[in-house]
Order: sequence, then structure tokens, then C-alpha cells
Amino acid sequence: MKIDSKIFKGIQYVEVNQLPSEQSNSILKTFEEDAFIKILKDGKILSGCIQYRDYEAWYHTVYRPGTQPFVEKASKVRQHIAPLVEEDTAVSLQHNE
Repeated sequence: MKIDSKIFKGIQYVEVNQLPSEQSNSILKTFEEDAFIKILKDGKILSGCIQYRDYEAWYHTVYRPGTQPFVEKASKVRQHIAPLVEEDTAVSLQHNE
């Protein structure tokens, strides 16, 4: 089941730890560390977030059962997501280092 996004200051995101365990485990295995973002919200840093568009791309290319073996799916989603992550420059976003 695909979850709904959260929005903060125009940033549409999901918190990986709020996903069903099967999805969060798969995302942690699929995404490179630099795809995760931190969001400063109400004085607290939310870490372990990914942009919703990245989550949707992952959901449709990796998570949905059936089409290809996991390894092929993982490399495909990295190819689709890497350019999206690099072009994001929102001020309230901080990439993990």
C-alpha cells in the first residue's frame, strides 16, 4: 500500500520510519545515503526522510511485485532518482553528509 505524503514548507516527503516495515526495509536497501533528507520542523530535525517523488518512483519501479528481480529494480530506481535528488535546492532541506 502506497502511503500519502506529508508537506512542510512546500516539501513533499515521507518519513521512512513511518512506512510499513517491508517498505522501510526495502527503501533502506535500495537508496543511497545521499537520497535521504533532513527537515527542520518546529525546532526538531526529522531525519530519515525522502522526497515523495522519490518514494513514488521507488514504489512503481522497485516495490511493486512482479516485473524484475530486485537487483535490477534497485539499479533502475537509482538511475531515475539520482538526477531528482541533485536538482533539489530547498533551503529547509539538508542532505546527510
